[in-house]
Amino acid sequence: MDITVFLITYGILFIGELGDKTQLIVFNLALEYKKFYKVGIGATLGFAVIVTIGILLGP
Repeated sequence: MDITVFLITYGILFIGELGDKTQLIVFNLALEYKKFYKVGIGATLGFAVIVTIGILLGP
């Protein structure tokens, strides 16, 4: 797997998802639990896993 392809795909999907309902939920969780960095790390890792699965199983 080429890391450049991974990073470009991740970046495009990240920009495409800005303002999505999921992002609003992450903001709400961060505000509720006062652990911004933990919620941010968890959301980023979750998104990275989803993107990786999409890349590996894609056409």
